[in-house]
Amino acid sequence: MGTSIRVRYSSEIFTRQRRGGASRMFAELLDEFTRRPELGVVPVVGPWLHRNDYLKAVAVGRVGHVREGWPGDRADVLRTVNRVLERPRSDDADLFHPTYYDPRHLRRRDSTPLVTTVLDMTPELLPDHVRADSHEAKLELVAASDLIVCISESVRSDLLRVVSVPEVPVVACPLGVRPDESPVPLLEDRPGDPPIVLYVGGRAGYKRFDVLVSALATTDLGSVELICVGGGSWTSAERARIGSLPEGVSVRRIECDDRELAEWYRRARLLVTCSAGEGFGLPVLEAMAAGCPVVASDIPVHREVTGGVGSFVPVGEPAALRDAMAVLLTDATLARSVAASGRDVAAANTWARTAELLSDAYRSIG
Repeated sequence: MGTSIRVRYSSEIFTRQRRGGASRMFAELLDEFTRRPELGVVPVVGPWLHRNDYLKAVAVGRVGHVREGWPGDRADVLRTVNRVLERPRSDDADLFHPTYYDPRHLRRRDSTPLVTTVLDMTPELLPDHVRADSHEAKLELVAASDLIVCISESVRSDLLRVVSVPEVPVVACPLGVRPDESPVPLLEDRPGDPPIVLYVGGRAGYKRFDVLVSALATTDLGSVELICVGGGSWTSAERARIGSLPEGVSVRRIECDDRELAEWYRRARLLVTCSAGEGFGLPVLEAMAAGCPVVASDIPVHREVTGGVGSFVPVGEPAALRDAMAVLLTDATLARSVAASGRDVAAANTWARTAELLSDAYRSIG
């Protein structure tokens, strides 16, 4: 591939998130670039202190993982330490790729080309559902960039539609998954257990978790168990709504690691996401890789990520969601067909492919 490109990454996403889609993405990319020198990208990182569960398994640079509960295990403390450790070094990299929208990067004094990743356009498209300070400095960094990377074609389309971007490359590098080689049969049932409906991630605002609860409130499917992974503790409003669900509909919220989540994907009869907007929707692709059918809100990025495989319902319509869930929960033949097609789609969307696309994008300006 010729001369390698040295890319300096910053630490902020790894101090902000223990787990999360953006931190997962950068950790996977660093891993791919480190393990695959043929891609021609040499990550320049550290010395860092981080708290991210994904990065601690990546053998790159001089990084130190701060375990939960240790003194100094706070994002603001780690940010301060890393700002000292990460003083600009323009002579050791060909490109600079921040991992989040930190305004300090706008004050750089060197001429190293700047790469910005746009994770989503939710603050611009759904301002009533997102904090006013969300994605601070994102658009300023976009305007100052020499390369703009979007995590889906949908984000790229939204960015170009909403914002006047500079005359620089704007490319889509969709996220991926690790191929699932599990021998667990598709849609394996455990005798006596109710069918499991899985929900993964945040529930507030534009995520529209309330639509799923409303759909379950009117279901006539009998026994169903909703498993909610992550997303923080129940709010009082959620507790009240869940408490009024009909008999036979049970709800549990759990925390789990990736290995355990993979098992939930394999056990679940379907994954539901009701979001009004997303940058990508990684749980959707992860579920498909594990053979779990998906019922998703009908937004462009869900169509993109799934390749059109699954059931799609209008945003904010509980009745339509209830009916779509009913079909997949009662028609085992259809569910198996959807699951098999989903695995095929996921198999073509890997972190290896994401890294290859990003390597090509770097090379277009490096």
